[in-house]
Amino acid sequence: MTQINQYQRDRKFINLAINLAQKNLQSTAPNPRVACVIVKDGNILSTAITALKGRPHAEILAINKIKNHADLEGATIYVTLEPCCIYDGKISQSCSEEIIKNKFARVVIACLDFNKNVRAQSVEMLKKAGIEVVVFNDDFKIHQEFAKVQNFGLPFITLKIASSLDGKIATKNFSSKWISNERSRQYAHFLRASCDAIVIGKNTLQQDNPRLNCRIAGLEKCITKKIIISQSLDFVEELSNYEISKNNSEIIILTGISNEHKIFKENLSPNFSLKIIFCEEFIDKNNCKKIKFSSAMRNLVAENINSVLVEGGNQIITQFLQEDLIDKIIWARSNKIIGGDGISAIGDMFLTDISQSLKNFQRLESLDFESDIIEILQKNNL
Repeated sequence: MTQINQYQRDRKFINLAINLAQKNLQSTAPNPRVACVIVKDGNILSTAITALKGRPHAEILAINKIKNHADLEGATIYVTLEPCCIYDGKISQSCSEEIIKNKFARVVIACLDFNKNVRAQSVEMLKKAGIEVVVFNDDFKIHQEFAKVQNFGLPFITLKIASSLDGKIATKNFSSKWISNERSRQYAHFLRASCDAIVIGKNTLQQDNPRLNCRIAGLEKCITKKIIISQSLDFVEELSNYEISKNNSEIIILTGISNEHKIFKENLSPNFSLKIIFCEEFIDKNNCKKIKFSSAMRNLVAENINSVLVEGGNQIITQFLQEDLIDKIIWARSNKIIGGDGISAIGDMFLTDISQSLKNFQRLESLDFESDIIEILQKNNL
């Protein structure tokens, strides 16, 4: 086989693994959503994706699908992220050791691990065992959530906005159903299934009473944690009255550390679990005490959350942008016009010159959903 043909074959199967990883909607945090493909003599022997909550790893699942492990000798394993090489107390052997034990001939990797304790070490370990290793290292976006956590200690944060054509998310009396059309709303439900957690503020909870679930057939059971950010906790003991609490939900409230002394009833409801996390605070330009969102998001990483979908409302959206925490924006604009007395999607940014505006987002694509247009933008430094 010529070198060009080998490259083309490797690219074909690594692309298959990448596609499988992108289709993996289950929550694997704190681990990344890895996929792998095992190939021998041009034939696919097995495929796998990382299991729920990150265990078992994709490589182990794919290997264990083969009844006779002797068939793996001389095979190639294609994996979207460098196989692990360290123990974490949950496995008997690392993925790299399993690959060596089963006498694979080659390992083809989409990108190196972003964990500094692992990065490139597995490659060296496999090479020392006489296994050929190929690293493409040219498609980081398939593991951008995991990369953000490892590089910055923050989850990958996506902002979803549904607004009128003139950027309003509701009328002045908070009427907002429905600004976007049915297709846009279905897309929003898909986004919910694709993330580890959904963030709203207390005002959105009380005004919209959202369920924050995924209502797409086949994806209803996707495990997504619900996050409420609120400086005050006056709603906690009535939380069981809201729709958010009615589907065995895991709810996390992020509040200021000044509330740490407050005591609430235990076992508020059998339908949901509740955790309150006390976060760092600061004094804003209006001399008000507020939660520091960067600190709050770091706390979510400790809760095994790699990706966050921010759904609003106006104050929450604005502060995330003020702190420059948003990695991706998905903005659905309808053909409706509400006018100046409506509620804007984004509040005051306290800018005095156009040069101060946020401008580090690159448009990735636009989706035409009949009367709605959805724009997808992402930071160009990721």
